[in-house]
Amino acid sequence: MADRDEPPLGSALALLEESAEDLYENAPCGYLSALPGGPIVKVNQTFLTWTGYRRENPFGRQRFRRLLPAGGRVFHANHYTPLLQMQGTVREIAVDLVCADGSRLPALINSVQKRDAAGRPLLVRTTVMNATDRKEYERELVRERQRAEQATQAKTAFISMISHEIRTPLNAIMGVAHLLGMTELSPKQEKFVRILNSSSENLLGLVNDVLDFSKIESGKLSLEERSFDLRQLVHELVQNLRVKAEEKGVALVAQVDG
Repeated sequence: MADRDEPPLGSALALLEESAEDLYENAPCGYLSALPGGPIVKVNQTFLTWTGYRRENPFGRQRFRRLLPAGGRVFHANHYTPLLQMQGTVREIAVDLVCADGSRLPALINSVQKRDAAGRPLLVRTTVMNATDRKEYERELVRERQRAEQATQAKTAFISMISHEIRTPLNAIMGVAHLLGMTELSPKQEKFVRILNSSSENLLGLVNDVLDFSKIESGKLSLEERSFDLRQLVHELVQNLRVKAEEKGVALVAQVDG
């Protein structure tokens, strides 16, 4: 015997049907069903709430493509409908829906075409996801990228300006060192002038490297391949560092294998 506290089977089924209908109407996504030719025959309350339409207007014989802006209608006719007819489903299609007040609702739609046993289309069921937050996130990403690009451009311009400003007094130092080398100097003074010239040239090379770095960021750097004298390079490096080494009482010696 059935428990006296259990509801009758008919009441339980009615409750289940009511729960299913409530779940459909107030789902977190919009639902709409349309005939193969396009007329909408059913929508849920979530879709109506998002778009501001009333159930009896414009739905009843309204076609889904009429809810799209002009560009969306072209996409619907040339891409959405042929794809749906060919494979029976479309997934993650981004569209704008025209709301009752004329505003646009960014949405992602997924549609499935239901067919009978003979393969004839019966109904198109579409799930609508509100993409407002996603669109705002995408716009924020674009704004952040633009700010990052502007900051990079400002940094590159600053580095370029500073590098050019450094080259002006550096060229003057190199010019004076060259003139000084043309005067009568003692052997020790000649050594100091050579170090001054070498250090100035190395500093100028460093400044040029900084400029090259800014060119790398702007995509304007071109590589150049050329030969150089390794022994001469090592000799110049040692000469540049020897003064500091001597000040600290450190012997600095370089040996390059033959």
